[in-house]
Amino acid sequence: MRAFLIAVLALVSVSSNAYYTAAANCFLVSGAQAQCEACNFAGYRPLTCTLNVQGRTSYGYSFNGVQTKVLLPGQCMRGFVYANNPYMDPLVGAFGNVTCR
Repeated sequence: MRAFLIAVLALVSVSSNAYYTAAANCFLVSGAQAQCEACNFAGYRPLTCTLNVQGRTSYGYSFNGVQTKVLLPGQCMRGFVYANNPYMDPLVGAFGNVTCR
């Protein structure tokens, strides 16, 4: 019985510290900014998430943004990157991924 209890506690501690990575939903706003969003709709527990956002301009420059937040169930987080000069060198693509624990 004691060995079973220790095995269950070890399994719970491993699963509670598990990491997962997923793609975030991203879209461009008129070439001036990129917005990515990640939500905690998967579980009933708070998650600590890090959102990485990358935007690429028409000349090939890359802009990165990182944000960390504790997401309660049903909450979302958004990350933004902005073009320095959207008239001459607008953003043409955006990508985001989120790592939660």
